[in-house]
Amino acid sequence: MAEIRERVAGSGAESPVEAERQLSAVLARLDDPAAIAMLLDDLCTPSERRALAERWHVARLLDEERWTYRQIHELTGVSTTTITRVARFLKGGTAGGYRTALAAMNEAATNEATIDRDEQ
Repeated sequence: MAEIRERVAGSGAESPVEAERQLSAVLARLDDPAAIAMLLDDLCTPSERRALAERWHVARLLDEERWTYRQIHELTGVSTTTITRVARFLKGGTAGGYRTALAAMNEAATNEATIDRDEQ
């Protein structure tokens, strides 16, 4: 196994950490939702895409702070275990990804509402 790692390391292959960094960088550069959807289709199985979408939906509902976990489960069919996991990361997750994404989404919605209002 060590021999294989040495050959891979010497071949210019990326480490898993570097590959993840590169993936994050390319996702940040894609500004077209259709292009991102195509990449996700290539990278993920349908069930993985569904799981990502479910978690994002749960995060948005939790961010509204008007639904109980049980209500979110009834609305979405997502397990309460997953809802609890999303809530834990949303409230204090070390990466802060949900909060960052929700802030970006809310900022975009605010900007669109301002533009629509100004055009009227």
